[in-house]
Amino acid sequence: MEPTSTDTYRMTVARLIAERDAYRSQRDDLANAIGAHHLHHPPDANEADTELWSAYEYVMGAQPSSTTGGSGDALTGITAAWLAQGLSTFDAATLSVFVHGLAGDLAARRFGEIALTAGDIIEALPAAYLSLGSGRATGR
Repeated sequence: MEPTSTDTYRMTVARLIAERDAYRSQRDDLANAIGAHHLHHPPDANEADTELWSAYEYVMGAQPSSTTGGSGDALTGITAAWLAQGLSTFDAATLSVFVHGLAGDLAARRFGEIALTAGDIIEALPAAYLSLGSGRATGR
């Protein structure tokens, strides 16, 4: 008997879920082995690091302005800069996500969300850092 299109769909979904779970397991094993934290959008419901999960949930919320194409590369650069200055992986990750989101909000106000680019977020980073230093984080 040939499988129906519904059967084929279910088998494909089951295979994709198994592959995703295997990837997540490998990712988590690697992160644990090297003492790293990982942020992903949207967060997994089974996130084991509850402190990081809470920080991520607090700083990210629903921000389309910080999820434009290439913005993950900007976030990686921000995180690398904080790590190079000696912050812990947790502090670098959470601070980077916050500043990245704030810069995305500031850039969206200036350029609009529809045409926002990762370059716009990078351009807004100085304003985001300045607003943190003054105690006026206006992007939230």
